[in-house]
Amino acid sequence: MGRRVRSCLLAALVLSSAAATADAPERIVSINLCTDQLLLTVAEPQQIASLSWLAADPDESPVWQQARQFPANQGSIEELLALAPDLVLAGRFTGHFAKASLRRLGYPILEVAPANSLEEIYTNLRTVASAIGRPDTGATVIARMQRRVAQLTAENQGTPRPAIIMQPGGFTVGANSVADELLRLAGFENRAARMGLDRWGSLSLEALLTSGIERLIVASYQAELPSMASQFLNHPVLRRLATRLDMVTVPAVLFACGVPGALDAIDYMRAATAEPVP
Repeated sequence: MGRRVRSCLLAALVLSSAAATADAPERIVSINLCTDQLLLTVAEPQQIASLSWLAADPDESPVWQQARQFPANQGSIEELLALAPDLVLAGRFTGHFAKASLRRLGYPILEVAPANSLEEIYTNLRTVASAIGRPDTGATVIARMQRRVAQLTAENQGTPRPAIIMQPGGFTVGANSVADELLRLAGFENRAARMGLDRWGSLSLEALLTSGIERLIVASYQAELPSMASQFLNHPVLRRLATRLDMVTVPAVLFACGVPGALDAIDYMRAATAEPVP
């Protein structure tokens, strides 16, 4: 390739990047907890006009401290119009009335589907980063995730230990989910998936007792508040089970969305020291 050709290609890339920056939305509003986190990952702070109110709630969001720097919205059409967005990020299955109203008024909306695998997280990152004029940032985040996944995969040389993720109310995670991939990357065999559960499902105490697991991973959510769901984790059977099992606690917010931060759940799952059920 000649010097002149290389110079022309470089100039084209610079012009393309400049055009993308010039066309990038400047007032982006997110009305979904998962798109909040994707937006915070790839956007320039000055591009973010508002995030959903859940993003700043410590019980719901792992990025609540970062999110509190930005105005919050409840997803109502009145406040969204007042924000005058040039792009609205939304979940595919939430906020139907607001999305329909905004579309009728001509506002651009990007719907992001829930991710059920790491590959789908990469796809959502590319989609959001491209839509806000920051594809290079998206590519950098994906590359960083892929390096971490490769390292974790290389470290898992032994036989996976059988484990189960348990949430309040007896819910667990089966195959075809991000949490299942995270569990395997942490070096465990997802016994719930082996028992036939797909994605999120429920598991009886009887099934748990006969599952043959070595580690119980408890997804803790508002453990300090009384509820029927959290009382499940205080069942005497689980208490007795804790005496012969490794038990670790993972913040449930790390399983809530398919986003880059979900990889942080692996550090909790691999913890060497067992903890009591909260």
